[in-house]
Amino acid sequence: MSHFPSGDGKAISLSPALHYALISADAQHRASLDVLRDAICEYVEDLREQGMPRHEVANAIRRRVTEMRSSGVTAPLAARVDGIVDELVASCLEPSEWPRESR
Repeated sequence: MSHFPSGDGKAISLSPALHYALISADAQHRASLDVLRDAICEYVEDLREQGMPRHEVANAIRRRVTEMRSSGVTAPLAARVDGIVDELVASCLEPSEWPRESR
């Protein structure tokens, strides 16, 4: 069993299976976020190449996500990822990603 301190200073025991499952779930979650960020950045680049101003890109992506949700393509719980999508879009629009604003 793995032992981890809890907030009250006592050790909590986790079974090896639970310990492994938590580590695995975290790794899968991080990997899926990397895939999502890559896809969002690619879409952001496509929109920018079409001449869409930076300030309109996030709104355009937000509209597409809303359309997918209202059409039933994504699960209702997907609304919880809106903040993550917004953060990923913002990271794709950071100056380091777009050194040439005139694009």
